[in-house]
Amino acid sequence: MCAWSALTTAALAQQAPAKKAYEEVMPTFPGGMPGLMQVVRDNIRYPASALKDEVSGRVVVQFTVDTLGNATNVRVSQGVRADLDAEATRLAGLFNGWTPAWQAGRKVPVLYTVPITFSIKDAPVSTALVADSLDVTPAVNKVIAPIMPGWAAGKDALPADKGVVYGVFIQRLGFSSGGIGQYVRLYHLGTGRVMNILVKPVMKSRKDNEFCVALPPGRYALQAYQYNGAVDNIRKSRRAGAVAATRYTFTVEAGQLQYVGTWHFEQAGPPRFTDDKAVTDEHLRDKFDKLPFGAARTTLPK
Repeated sequence: MCAWSALTTAALAQQAPAKKAYEEVMPTFPGGMPGLMQVVRDNIRYPASALKDEVSGRVVVQFTVDTLGNATNVRVSQGVRADLDAEATRLAGLFNGWTPAWQAGRKVPVLYTVPITFSIKDAPVSTALVADSLDVTPAVNKVIAPIMPGWAAGKDALPADKGVVYGVFIQRLGFSSGGIGQYVRLYHLGTGRVMNILVKPVMKSRKDNEFCVALPPGRYALQAYQYNGAVDNIRKSRRAGAVAATRYTFTVEAGQLQYVGTWHFEQAGPPRFTDDKAVTDEHLRDKFDKLPFGAARTTLPK
């Protein structure tokens, strides 16, 4: 996951005159470079923001091994972006316990330069959202996913701490729903929270139904479709890869009204998402007369 090599080392203390012979001993870390690698393996926290954006890269850090054997004055000499740079800086600050360098019979501080490589494919399973990590299995399905309440008609203002999303859902065809409600389970990629939105109301037989619901801000993945006792995973493909390659995602912004499209689930297999905003707005204006449909942003799952 993380690779190191000492690129440069330089004694910071003033050197004795060249004509005077003395012994130089460089600092050593317990276990050498493998020991440093173990420190990172045991302590790395791959930033959730970098995982979400699928960012990898190498951060080069410099630090001083002081006369007490601690890593001090850590700085980034070659960065990737703020979140990875900050994590590399934090990790370098844990490189303590060195045997200090010696020069001319005394301990001296030495500058060390180390590259730390971040790779999503090697990120810890506990933090990485890999290809099948969102699949609904019997164990995952035991997670209680709260049903987010629908937006109440007549509310005067959009909530400052949530975004309101709306669209149309076309349910699976070829069977009788029996009046049972249907849900789409969402996964918040930032917090890991799961939640359901009601996309086919109880005791409604129409194949297409509008939905309008307030959600906490952040990026969401469509996880599963629940209907008539069945649970279908919502996926683009079965191949391995990052969530963006296997899941449909969309982003919710606080204080905003967002149109998320017509969700076509009428056939088995990957769903389709179409932009029918003008028609949907016309249908919903009378019911939600306080919502600013004209200013709504279009954010179809991709």
